[in-house]
Amino acid sequence: MAIEGLGPITGTFPKDRLSDDELQEIPSYVGFDHAWKDAIAQAEKAWHEPGQDRVEITVTVEYFARIDIWNPGGIGQYGVKITPSG
Repeated sequence: MAIEGLGPITGTFPKDRLSDDELQEIPSYVGFDHAWKDAIAQAEKAWHEPGQDRVEITVTVEYFARIDIWNPGGIGQYGVKITPSG
């Protein structure tokens, strides 16, 4: 069940393509952590107005990734989707 007026938000990392060497240097937990922070920053702007009281929103969290294939390949983009659920 979605909360009326609050749509899902997707955070991603990186915003621009990185070189294969740069991508190989990023541990997956770091990439997902950056995507999570991006999603939270967007939610702060979309779901809360500065100066208003604190709000608590229960969300469903989905992690996803884009795999880039080269030799040996790796994660090309990390994503976290948060959807209000109650």
